[in-house]
Amino acid sequence: MKLFIKLEHIIDTETGCADRKNAPYSSCNTAKSSNIPPFTSPIFISMKIKNPIIPGFYPDPSICRVGKEYFLVNSSFEYFPGVPLFHSYDLVNWRQGPALEQHPWPSVPLKDDFDVHELSCIWNFRKNHASTDWSLMEREGWLVLHGSQLPLNDYYSPTFIARRQQHHKCAVSTLIDFTPSRDNKEAGLTAYMNERHHYAIYITNKNGSRMVSVRRRVGDMLLTAAEVPVEFEGPVVLGIGSDDNSYTFSFGKNGPDRQIASGEARFLSTEIATGFTGVYFGMYATGNGSTCSAPASFDWFEYTPLF
Repeated sequence: MKLFIKLEHIIDTETGCADRKNAPYSSCNTAKSSNIPPFTSPIFISMKIKNPIIPGFYPDPSICRVGKEYFLVNSSFEYFPGVPLFHSYDLVNWRQGPALEQHPWPSVPLKDDFDVHELSCIWNFRKNHASTDWSLMEREGWLVLHGSQLPLNDYYSPTFIARRQQHHKCAVSTLIDFTPSRDNKEAGLTAYMNERHHYAIYITNKNGSRMVSVRRRVGDMLLTAAEVPVEFEGPVVLGIGSDDNSYTFSFGKNGPDRQIASGEARFLSTEIATGFTGVYFGMYATGNGSTCSAPASFDWFEYTPLF
């Protein structure tokens, strides 16, 4: 991919304006821009430009202006330099400078006890979530989810908080306190690629009994792989294990020691599910068509790499 010059939409960091061809900087009505020449000045009109200005493979360019200097970064798809940095005074002649310094992300604990009133940076939502769907203050030391009408199969934003799967071989578990009073309400753990490709182990109510169920969603196929009654009162530990070939689903009172189902890992792969974000492990709650009156409380979530 070659980089071609187009004198439009260059962001001036001093004025916050997007400078356009044939529009002088003074149109931004700022004092700082009054001494900066517009793109219509002779320096640009008389300049002979030979495209591409940076030949080679330089995708996803982003340019900003600082005073009379321009800086450009792009994707390299290489470990080093991850983000090459270029410098220019005229948008035509570019010189590659030193790579941006690496700032490794600080390590985060493998176990989140939800003891603070702010989510860790490892947690993600799906699309534009509703702030009323979750709380870290409603029950001290717990993450509380309120199931909306949207199920995991929905394209939009169900009640869902998740972190990325970072290892082929790993295990996740959580302690959940959830007692639905009506059928078809559920909350639990999911291995999630997208709304059409995911697995879930969850607590639900069926004919007045609390159950642990496992569901597989693969494209148009939707299958309940297991349904097991919960024979004890109180919170339940749910767990998902992962290796190169499969995911396993377990539960128990003091730990996820009873495996009840499994699913092939390839159905959550990019080759089958498409996309490029990878798999997420997440906690979720849903009323499957209507809001869920019973909150789902999660005491902790643990992610364990298995080497």
